[in-house]
Amino acid sequence: MHLPLSSQRVEAGKLRGLDTYLSYRLGLRTFSEAESSVVLDTPDAFHLPAIPGYGYLKVDTSVYKRFRAGYVSGPVPGSTDEIDDAAPTPVPLLLPLYNGIAQSGKEQTTEVELTRPAIGRALIDEAVERIRVDTLRTRPVWLPPLPSRLTLARIIPDDTQAVGADILNIPIGLLDDPTKQRQDPWLFDLSSGGGHASITGAPQSGKSTFLRTVAASVALTHTPQQVTMYGMDLTGNGLARISAFPHVGGVATRAHPERLVRLLEELHGMLATREAVFRDNAIDSLQALRRRHAEGRIPELVSADIVLLVDGLGAVRTDFEELEEPLADLLQRGGGFGIHVVLALSRWNELRMNLQNLIGTRLELKLGDPGDSQISRKLSAVLKADQPGRVLTDGQLLAQLALPVLDEVDDDSVGDGLEALADRSASSWQGPSAAPIRLLPESFPPEELPDALDEPVLLPFGLRQDTMEPAFLELADRDQHLLALGDSRSGKTTLLRGLIHGLIDRLTADELVIALMDVRGALVGDIPDAYLGGHASTSRDARGLASAIADELDKRLADPAGTDSGPRIVVIIDDYDILASGGTDPLRPLLQHLPSARDLRLNIIMTRPVAGSSRAMYDVVLQTLRDTGGSTLVMSGERSEGQLLPQLYAEQMLPGRGRFVRRGERPRLVQVADFRPHGSAADDPAEPARPGRHQNQETTNAP
Repeated sequence: MHLPLSSQRVEAGKLRGLDTYLSYRLGLRTFSEAESSVVLDTPDAFHLPAIPGYGYLKVDTSVYKRFRAGYVSGPVPGSTDEIDDAAPTPVPLLLPLYNGIAQSGKEQTTEVELTRPAIGRALIDEAVERIRVDTLRTRPVWLPPLPSRLTLARIIPDDTQAVGADILNIPIGLLDDPTKQRQDPWLFDLSSGGGHASITGAPQSGKSTFLRTVAASVALTHTPQQVTMYGMDLTGNGLARISAFPHVGGVATRAHPERLVRLLEELHGMLATREAVFRDNAIDSLQALRRRHAEGRIPELVSADIVLLVDGLGAVRTDFEELEEPLADLLQRGGGFGIHVVLALSRWNELRMNLQNLIGTRLELKLGDPGDSQISRKLSAVLKADQPGRVLTDGQLLAQLALPVLDEVDDDSVGDGLEALADRSASSWQGPSAAPIRLLPESFPPEELPDALDEPVLLPFGLRQDTMEPAFLELADRDQHLLALGDSRSGKTTLLRGLIHGLIDRLTADELVIALMDVRGALVGDIPDAYLGGHASTSRDARGLASAIADELDKRLADPAGTDSGPRIVVIIDDYDILASGGTDPLRPLLQHLPSARDLRLNIIMTRPVAGSSRAMYDVVLQTLRDTGGSTLVMSGERSEGQLLPQLYAEQMLPGRGRFVRRGERPRLVQVADFRPHGSAADDPAEPARPGRHQNQETTNAP
């Protein structure tokens, strides 16, 4: 390696440390004898003629010669462009007087334009052209800069099996490594660093494009049996473009909060399944899981790995607090079982401090403040706002993110190109696709619930969203009582009708007595006379019916064997707020028996509106029901009513939908079955007719 150094002036001491390595010294004419002595150890260079090209060559102490350098900037000898000797002698240009007095009274002439004389082609240019050989060009020291935009077609190899050798090496861009003088495809590795990654950047810097590129690259290099994906878009609707890929089970956006919750519940169910697979099959690593799954030995799993793309994590803490805890649980436990989370952040502090160490791969786009960089503040300042997609990796290298398309398109057509790519991928795949996000139906017939033969003890009344399995009421065990809160047309009466039918199907008239307190009389026709112990339609009648039940319970307490004999007494109360209006307290006679209701086989099921519930929950009857093991179903209502239960507020929901709260468990979203009789449009004026699977159009549109 040779290092030529040149300078107009060399001060004494500037060459300290380099003297022993300078084998050749060339000294042209210098400004002083001192400068000549620094270079040549003699003042001879100062005394050279004032003509360019004269100098001295010194090699160690053995060679010291004077020379004159060749002139290569002149014209090529023999060139036709050389100056003709026969050309006329130039005529001097006469300039006017400075003050212009001599020009007064005369016409002013235009200024003469000076032109450069033609000297022909330079010798150095001709020499370079003649010795240049394209096949033998010297390798440049610096590679060309990264392109401002590129597509996946430039970085995805034709043989995708090479990429799939390491199951989660995903090509997403072009990586510049100046130390190795290489620009190679950037492989995004989700199998390292704990399995999770983050991309941080300012608005319009390319965060959403990064997530879409990851999805497109996975779809082009892996099958749905290897990797499946899900999306959470909390900023807009950009990730919806990837929904058509067979690898994508679904994308939930901020416009559908219930779908966001459902997505995380599905992923937690998959996590529980994977934990059982690891335990039952003695799997100790993800590599073993991928190998066995590829061999077909793990049929319980659709794919070996799952990738969750989250766009706009900052909105979780501000607008979707209910998502924060389940998402944090996925970050803590999912990486070890093949569930990987890729987060898009505006600032690193949007992620809670106790979760930041779980993100092993950290990438950065252009930041609003380079001082916020977690990788390198100096390199972060290099990124420009007019370079979207320029990424700073955790290895302190720069990379250019590829667009999620194969063909060159305009910026406005990238989304359409991505959708077309997804459609092509879906049409070319013939195998099983990713498991979809299962959502609760808006309405379903009770025939889909277990009947009395399949479940002879528990009362099914709807579907749970977390498991998509039937929701049961355990009157003899954990659900001693039930309080349903919901405003008009929320499905309260439909719920009571379904529970009544379930009780009648599972118990005989000798085993069950139903006491009905119904002002509107909408349920009395659903109870056979053999089961109906009494019907109260006014507050006074309800008080009397409660007194009669209290007398029966007193007899059971008086007789030691009475608690084990006699039918189960179920008190059904619809619109308790009407019965308790005016200061009446129809259930006062039963208060003393509620603490021992389990032993006395007494159950109370009541409904009331959400409106006024925040004050009504201080009623002694409602408090006692809750304290003695009662469960609560919060259906549609106004959030402005306040906190009905700890950290639980009412919200607008579909008819029949509510949050079932049982002591010791988290609230679960459930959908009550449509227990309305088919073909009956006026069964309950307070409840809307909801379309069932076998209902005709007239029933569906009935008020």
